[in-house]
Amino acid sequence: MTTNTTIPLYQVRRDGIPPGVILAELKRAGLADGLAFALLMGRRRFDLARVGTAGLYVATGNPARLEDAYEIRLFGPRTDAHWQRTGADTGRMSVLTIQALSGEDKGSTIETTGSLCRHYRLFGKTKTEAMDAKGWCRLSSSRVAPIPVPVEAEANKYLQLDAVEHIARFKHGNAAVIAERLTGISVVSATEHQKEHDDGQ
Repeated sequence: MTTNTTIPLYQVRRDGIPPGVILAELKRAGLADGLAFALLMGRRRFDLARVGTAGLYVATGNPARLEDAYEIRLFGPRTDAHWQRTGADTGRMSVLTIQALSGEDKGSTIETTGSLCRHYRLFGKTKTEAMDAKGWCRLSSSRVAPIPVPVEAEANKYLQLDAVEHIARFKHGNAAVIAERLTGISVVSATEHQKEHDDGQ
């Protein structure tokens, strides 16, 4: 779905941020409210985590191993924070948010003329096991080992990564996507799944 409503988009960049203080920095800037999901990418593993009040947690309820990640992304409906390792113990954090900022965290404003909702289907179907914590399921397929996902879903459902693309129109009339924010992970509705199936035939 495309909207022609202008949505101010704010960008903040910070260097020298250790992975263990990412959430604290976002709280200090007033950007932690609504953050729900996290992607953690390392050399040997990929994890999805839930954003809690005191940190990031994996399916077992244990804190996520941030020190092993070279890329971390926290996101929710208003804010998408993307951290990339640039040194042995620190990295650069780039934040895109639709929440107005002030003071030293004001950052820069990106003018947009519209937005486009995007949904990226995740590979596999959900399954649930007795060991799974409340609010979690597992995404599985015949070719991929089960991956814990911080979403409550019935078995045999499809999941999608939700995002918003921000569009700008330039002086010569051309328009382009200038930024994308991840906003959540959700269950694909039966109606949407049927529509995609019908379109593919």
